[in-house]
Amino acid sequence: MQIIIAANTSMALKAVLAEDNTRAVWLATGQVVDMIDHLLSCRELIERILAEAAVCVDALAASR
Repeated sequence: MQIIIAANTSMALKAVLAEDNTRAVWLATGQVVDMIDHLLSCRELIERILAEAAVCVDALAASR
C-alpha cells in the first residue's frame, strides 16, 4: 500500500497546489502523521536549523 501512496503523492500535490483540489491532500500528508511523536517549539526548531547549518559551514570550511 505504501508504494501505491508514494506513487500518487506527486499527483496529489499537483491536485492540491495547481488545481486547488483539497480533497487530494490526505495522500500527501497522511503518510507521516503517525511518525510525528514530538513537536518542536519555533525556538527549538530555529536553534536546530542554525546548529545544523553551523556544522555544514564548518565542514565546508574544513574541506578547503
